[in-house]
Amino acid sequence: MIGERIGEGGRYEVTAELGSGAMGVVYDGFDHRMQRRVAIEQLSRALANNSKVRARFKSEALIQGGLAL
Repeated sequence: MIGERIGEGGRYEVTAELGSGAMGVVYDGFDHRMQRRVAIEQLSRALANNSKVRARFKSEALIQGGLAL
C-alpha cells in the first residue's frame, strides 16, 4: 500500500507502515484535501466479514477522529 492514494478521489496518500495489531495495520498518510498528516488504519481481511467487528472499528474511528455523535 505504500505510495498508493486511497479514498474518494485519492484523497489519502499512504506514506509508511507504522505497525500492526489485532485489528489490522496502521499506516502513516497524508490527507491532500486538509494538507495534513493522518493515521490510516486498515481492518484485517480476517475480521472484515464480521459485522460486529466492523461496527466496533467504525465506532472507534469516529471517536478517534473527533466525529462521535
